[in-house]
Amino acid sequence: MRYGVIVLVLVCLLGMRTDFAPAQEKTDADKHLAAAHELLVTMHLDKTFGESLEKMVDLQIKQNPKIAPFRKVMLEFFQKYMSWEGLKDDMAKIYVDEFTLEELNDLITFYKTPTGQKAALRLPQLMTKGGELGMRRVQDHIAELQQMIAEEAKKAEQK
Repeated sequence: MRYGVIVLVLVCLLGMRTDFAPAQEKTDADKHLAAAHELLVTMHLDKTFGESLEKMVDLQIKQNPKIAPFRKVMLEFFQKYMSWEGLKDDMAKIYVDEFTLEELNDLITFYKTPTGQKAALRLPQLMTKGGELGMRRVQDHIAELQQMIAEEAKKAEQK
């Protein structure tokens, strides 16, 4: 009888929790996601994200000055749908998909160094300068692009 009670208690306990491995996976997944969030904060994305959006809008206005009167509206739109608060969890998931937990920890270690902090804080400026460089390069050769498009359009009409 006593043996039967022990077996019954064990069966009940095992029935309550038979998937011990997934609990470990959840713990690992939680650690991975937490590391991604820590990396994003260490990179100051929570602070520079909005600045980057503003620079992107300003770059678009520089490229097309006719949209300058709509800067405020565009910024409000981006704040509504592309704010840091709205995107941070999805951004963390992107990092989880791209980096192992060990790699995320390595990145956190780097971004906590003075050089890593400088890189993180300068990233919006670097992206803006890179975007401006690309725009200038295209503008310098826009006639060639237009000619190539016209030639391709003629080929398409002939088919």
